[in-house]
Amino acid sequence: MNRAIKSAISATPYLVFLVIVPLILPRYIPSELARALDQAGVISLQGIVSTFIVIGITLAVLSVLKNMSKESSPLKPIASSLGTIVTLYLILYLVGLGNPSVFGLTNIGVQGGGVGSTLLLDLRFILLLIMLAAALRIIHTSLKFREARRQHLQVPTLPHT
Repeated sequence: MNRAIKSAISATPYLVFLVIVPLILPRYIPSELARALDQAGVISLQGIVSTFIVIGITLAVLSVLKNMSKESSPLKPIASSLGTIVTLYLILYLVGLGNPSVFGLTNIGVQGGGVGSTLLLDLRFILLLIMLAAALRIIHTSLKFREARRQHLQVPTLPHT
């Protein structure tokens, strides 16, 4: 398959699900609900949309760069590793409900009518496994690049007769 077509196809899901859908979806959320969530300090809808758009465009560009470069090009492992890191940030952002610095320990408190409720989500172990998988993926990408580079730079020898 042509590299340009493969690159365009690989970038399409990022643009659709992380750019176009977040731009359209807030129109279908009732304004009262969005305002209540924002006032309670739980979720800022505009902040989430902006973050998703930036991450979606970043992942699409990195995907195009990765698929346009040759196996032996240093751009391929760099784009792939950066894509893994950005995806890891997206996971931290989602699990932390808009605050990636909580690292999977999300505490949501809601007060209303003199009654309070607190929800504690502890997903640190799962995030540790995801971070381990991301590190292994980066190592795998580096090893694949080294092997491709070694094969690319290898000078063929003539057989002795």
